[in-house]
Amino acid sequence: MVTSENAGRSHEPRTTRAAMTWTAVVAALMVFILLIVFFIQNQDTVEVHFLGLTGPVPLGVALFIAAVAGGVLVAVAGAVRIIQLRAVARRATRTPPSGRAPRSGPASSSGPAPSGAASPSGPAGPSGPASPAGRTPPQDR
Repeated sequence: MVTSENAGRSHEPRTTRAAMTWTAVVAALMVFILLIVFFIQNQDTVEVHFLGLTGPVPLGVALFIAAVAGGVLVAVAGAVRIIQLRAVARRATRTPPSGRAPRSGPASSSGPAPSGAASPSGPAGPSGPASPAGRTPPQDR
């Protein structure tokens, strides 16, 4: 029976944390099964030479170790970049000790605009001349 309270609501089920957890568990199990199949199919022993160490290793294990090492390198590079971006954001939000507002980047200048250049309050507006589609292009920040 449809009441006035339910008339405007959709009857789509909500996504819950439990449903997301079960989806993640099923996906992880499928990846784990594929990994086991990969190891079973690549049991041939290969000779690995790395940093002066030499030894026989199953091919599947050697490829897995190489993939994990590559993932670690990508994670380290990403973490370094995130730390850099956070430091830049932290510096941008701080107010300088002189009480002046922080500079907003390369677009700000300390002197007057060069002759012939449009001022921010000029006919083009603060975001520059209009694009051919009639919209102003986004500003770099």
